[in-house]
Amino acid sequence: MNLIQNPYNRNPQSLAGDWHYIIDPYETGFYDLHGDENPFGYFRNLTPDDHWASEYSFKQSPTMKVPGDWNTQEPTLLWYEGTLWYFRELPDAEVDGGRTFLRFCAANYHSIVWVNAIEVMRHTGGFTPFETEIGSHLKPTGNFVVAKINDERLKDGVPTRNTDWWNYGGITRDVLLIKTPQSFIRDYFCQLDPEDDRQIKGFVELDNGANKDVNLSIPGLGIEHLITTDSHGFGQFAIKAEPDRWSPENAALYEVRFSIDGDSI
Repeated sequence: MNLIQNPYNRNPQSLAGDWHYIIDPYETGFYDLHGDENPFGYFRNLTPDDHWASEYSFKQSPTMKVPGDWNTQEPTLLWYEGTLWYFRELPDAEVDGGRTFLRFCAANYHSIVWVNAIEVMRHTGGFTPFETEIGSHLKPTGNFVVAKINDERLKDGVPTRNTDWWNYGGITRDVLLIKTPQSFIRDYFCQLDPEDDRQIKGFVELDNGANKDVNLSIPGLGIEHLITTDSHGFGQFAIKAEPDRWSPENAALYEVRFSIDGDSI
């Protein structure tokens, strides 16, 4: 499924700021002695008081800024490549009938994310966003997120083992909590038709929005157009119009708004 488009126009809550971290070059917090994923790994957020085998405490560990790489924030990590664990408390869950998504705008390079000790997503790639819905994992209080980020160079990774640039590790872009209604506008596209410059065409995709009406508004062109989605929440449109072309001398811009009952973008 496509990522939620235009997240910063959805009044997201940024989780930027101080995150606790633990350096883990041997991946002790992820693998057991046999090399299998450890069910009592650091993602559980246990302390020595919680379990006899826990020899860490996120809340007593140092902090660094997110977004930002770890190599330039902490002098001892300048040449570090490997795994680093991040921890941050999350806000209390809101009982409002809505949905909550967690979005990492980028982390370098391989990421695993847990919410309240439940794995919610894995992602490989240092420059692309990834997100998932987390509302069902949230509690009234005491919520937290743990992210395991590894920037080790791999033969089939970017960069590869032998490269000419440094692979800075960390959560390098913003982390967002995005709240939506049950049915919302997930994706959309609107452009001048490449084959007919007197027509605007595009699509809109709703999440949980089968057979719903979507209003497309372009006030500058006097357009109010109704789109009806199909059984998959997808709808296309093609509208005759003659917009002014953008140029340095005539920087014409048009506000485009899609809206349904309870959501607009």
